[in-house]
Amino acid sequence: AGEISTERALLEALHAIRAHLGMEVAFISEFDEDRRVFRYVDEDEGAPRLEVGASDPRESSYCQRVVDGRLPELIPDACQDAAALELPVTREMPIGAHLSVPIRLQDGSVYGTLCCFDRQADHTLNERDLGMMRVFADFAARQLERLRERQQRQRVVEERVREVLERRRFHIVFQPMHDL
Repeated sequence: AGEISTERALLEALHAIRAHLGMEVAFISEFDEDRRVFRYVDEDEGAPRLEVGASDPRESSYCQRVVDGRLPELIPDACQDAAALELPVTREMPIGAHLSVPIRLQDGSVYGTLCCFDRQADHTLNERDLGMMRVFADFAARQLERLRERQQRQRVVEERVREVLERRRFHIVFQPMHDL
């Protein structure tokens, strides 16, 4: 139940930020080795489809370039940004407005990013919108850390049970049953 409620909370947060910004797509990506993996996605009807679990090379993503500073977190019109135009997806999708912020865990590591984009440019986007994205990214980080902690505890329990069964560290005891 904990994983379902965490997933629901993250999807509701994605929908809220996407609707607030008037964007077509919002997603949370995870950096896994050299890949960017789409973990949670909220899309408007008719928007470009991103598949949960799909991945692509981190280096060819807006996400990686925002995290390492090669792209700004707020791009009102990607077709007017020389660094964004270096990425084929800018014209292929196309990408108009784009906001992306790192999701930083408490230990300082980067989980991935929270991103919103639209195929149309939006010159009304500003620092306040970016601040809202950062608040949502912090919320997502806390949710994702709780989820990881629950999964880790579950793995420890499963490993203990597996060890007991594999090493047969149990005894069968028969207890007679009587009808009094």
